[in-house]
Amino acid sequence: MKVSKAATRYAKALLELAEEKSVQDQVLADMALVAQTLEASKDLAMLVESKVVSNDQKLKAFTTIFKDQLQEMTFEFFSLLTKNERADIIPDISVEYPRLYKLDKRILDIEVRTASKLSAEALNKIKTIMSEGWNSVEVTEVIDPSLIGGFVVKGNHTVYDASVASQLREISNEIVDYSHIAQL
Repeated sequence: MKVSKAATRYAKALLELAEEKSVQDQVLADMALVAQTLEASKDLAMLVESKVVSNDQKLKAFTTIFKDQLQEMTFEFFSLLTKNERADIIPDISVEYPRLYKLDKRILDIEVRTASKLSAEALNKIKTIMSEGWNSVEVTEVIDPSLIGGFVVKGNHTVYDASVASQLREISNEIVDYSHIAQL
């Protein structure tokens, strides 16, 4: 998902404000709640992003749903965005804030995709290897039988593909390349 530059700037400002008030963790929880709610309710997501719905209607809906669930600073931040006709970027901010929070805390998110469930020992070994330069590593394990065997690790703009499917593709490409050379 591509996040707008404006959403990144607002998320960064919110993170700085949250750090000043020592409520970064609470704001992180608020962002998760907003993102989950918008994901679960396509109608709400369309309302927030709509150019046709008035800001007053958006603010009323947002207040009804979130006023008692979000901490005050988060709610006021989103209210201000809505009043200033920027409610449409709230979904992006709810995704971007956690990313910036994790970068600030030096937390690396990785996805480990395997054909079958890895042992705890194997997962810990991957975490240890990936943790260099990071305070902690959070792993999402995905089972993908199409890999046949091996694993794929994605994190920090890097993909390490040690899957059997990938190795078979490489062999197939080499065979095709050599068959063209043989025809010359």
